[in-house]
Amino acid sequence: GHHLSLVAAAAIVLLLLLPSSASAAPPVNDNRAAAEPIPAFPATIQGSTVDATVERLDPQVSECGSVESTVWYRIDQAPDGTIVIDVSGVGLAPVLRVYRVGKSSIEELVCASAKAGGSARVGVETTRGSSYLVLVGKKPKTADAPFTLTAGLFLPPANDTASQAKKLGKAPASVKGSTLGATSSENDPEGCG
Repeated sequence: GHHLSLVAAAAIVLLLLLPSSASAAPPVNDNRAAAEPIPAFPATIQGSTVDATVERLDPQVSECGSVESTVWYRIDQAPDGTIVIDVSGVGLAPVLRVYRVGKSSIEELVCASAKAGGSARVGVETTRGSSYLVLVGKKPKTADAPFTLTAGLFLPPANDTASQAKKLGKAPASVKGSTLGATSSENDPEGCG
């Protein structure tokens, strides 16, 4: 009888040590394998780093520093163009990284981070048919918080390649244009950087 009460007492002590919120569960897209799709553009997605973990296989090292509480999004079969992603949340010091998915690995293309309440924003030139992963987390030793992720797609302009060059009228001429969504090709001239 005495032994049983010791086991019961130990169980009670263990219960007291566990976090009181029994509902604490990581977000559904906590792991890379369960990345939430960004199905179309423009997209606005509500997310959270609360109760998110860092997987053992998560990429730890990046130009934008370390990251904690990571969640994942994916872009399948991307179009040609530029995808601009922005992450911000009240009280969140966001870290944002974008990876291209290869046959057996992922390659970081671009990253950004910001102080608490700030906005981490990246633009990535995508290739038609390729897939991408988006990691959202927080700077180490900062608070977890909900966030809003927005993603927009800028398609290449009509005059993106040399063969699509826009004719200028008689000089002097004035033309409005944009490089947003424009791509570069191997045939583009080099030399001036």
